[in-house]
Amino acid sequence: TLYAQWQNENWITIAAGSATRTYDGTPLTINNTQYTVKGNLSTGDSITDVVLSGTQTNVGTSATTVTSYRIVDAAGNDVTNSYKNVNTFNGTVEVTPRALTVTADSTNKTYDGTALTDDKATVGGTLVKGDSISYDVTGSVTDVASTATPNIVSNVKVMHTNADKTQTDVTGN
Repeated sequence: TLYAQWQNENWITIAAGSATRTYDGTPLTINNTQYTVKGNLSTGDSITDVVLSGTQTNVGTSATTVTSYRIVDAAGNDVTNSYKNVNTFNGTVEVTPRALTVTADSTNKTYDGTALTDDKATVGGTLVKGDSISYDVTGSVTDVASTATPNIVSNVKVMHTNADKTQTDVTGN
């Protein structure tokens, strides 16, 4: 007795979606509808129950993957095993740095022989709820100066619930 099993030779690709956003302290995830399908399914067949995974909270990039899927016929019967040429491709979730600028304040005074210092600064940009920022401002002038002596911002640190979230795009001047 000879038996034949029909196999669909169609090439099918399921690609997980990608997403990017600025750091906001919450996880960036892909929902199970963010995928694309390329290729030709047999008439009446469809891809369903696609499950995607991947998350990124802090600045960086993670893969989004297709963890499972089903192919069903028009009657709802699972025909996934009839498709031997299904490929899945990863996407990405990327969290980019939140831009903050720390600018040293300027001040002046009438000469009195004591050093003029100002340890204050202005933060440009918006911190995420629960974030705090610290920095040092240094600079001093005692003698009368014909040009401004700049204060210097250093040691900028952004913290979120005791975790250092400082990124290289935090600038001081």
